[in-house]
Amino acid sequence: MGLPPRQRGERHGDADRRGADRERRTPRRVPGRDFRLRILAGRETVRIEVTDTRDDRMPPECPAEPAPDAEAGRGLWLVEQLAAGWAANPRTGAPGKTVWAEVKVPSGA
Repeated sequence: MGLPPRQRGERHGDADRRGADRERRTPRRVPGRDFRLRILAGRETVRIEVTDTRDDRMPPECPAEPAPDAEAGRGLWLVEQLAAGWAANPRTGAPGKTVWAEVKVPSGA
């Protein structure tokens, strides 16, 4: 995508370091904080679903564009920009929610 090769490597390294740091600080499994990732591939769309047990915070329906110097808040804004559609739905029969997004498959892919 738009970054020169050197910058791409630097960005990738930064992400690797942050992920490694987070892994050391966060236990691998926290009781009551489970999640499930499901990917459904169709002919015209790919649907990505993340279900978690947290029902105290539902995502906003229309995420605000983050400030250029913001350290957080880009995840759902990017989903809003790139996905053909997305939403968050409360789970039925259990606590939590499912956030899903659908991305169109390019023709000829």
